[in-house]
Amino acid sequence: MKALLITAVVLLIALAINTEGLIRSLAELTAFLGLICFVVSVKYNKRRSSITQEAKEL
Repeated sequence: MKALLITAVVLLIALAINTEGLIRSLAELTAFLGLICFVVSVKYNKRRSSITQEAKEL
């Protein structure tokens, strides 16, 4: 999942570099939203794993 999000963001940035106008704006917006999803996903997984470790310790 993480690799897919990173690949999508890189491809959208490449598209934004090579185009103009509305397509560029949409590519930039989508890349930004994809990056936000990636960050939230990583934070959620870290929080989930720490809760699991605490439960195992009890």
